[in-house]
Amino acid sequence: MAHGDDATDAKKEKTCLAQARQIATACKLYATDHDGHYPNDVNALFPDYLKDKSVLVCPFSDGTDPIGYECFGGHDMEALDIVLLRSRFTTRDGRRTIIYSDVTWELKEDRTASAERKAIASRALAIARETEQKTIKDNAFELKMVDKTGKRASKK
Repeated sequence: MAHGDDATDAKKEKTCLAQARQIATACKLYATDHDGHYPNDVNALFPDYLKDKSVLVCPFSDGTDPIGYECFGGHDMEALDIVLLRSRFTTRDGRRTIIYSDVTWELKEDRTASAERKAIASRALAIARETEQKTIKDNAFELKMVDKTGKRASKK
């Protein structure tokens, strides 16, 4: 990966985190007004707790869905380590922003995305090996077709 890509990813990570923290704060305010219950959907935060819907566009979005974060509901009296919010899209290396109900955060590897990447890499390696084996067999066949004088033998 080029250094420019690293800088771009770092900027996207910071933006993703800033937006997620803004949404998490809005979730906390929502819970204050709703007997401690967090919203089940980020759309419930508009317009009273978030004014600008652009905050929901995750910088890692593939452009297919305008909502880049998801809430999981729950209650503010539950354990502090429950996931309150997470980004729906992953970084290039398969991590996503996660905000817990105590508003701590982390960039955590998404095991599903990681497994998909590993499966794709494994399949690509298998195809490369198959191609290599076919090439070796084809070359061996070609060598058999050449007689000792260096001329191609005729097929019978």
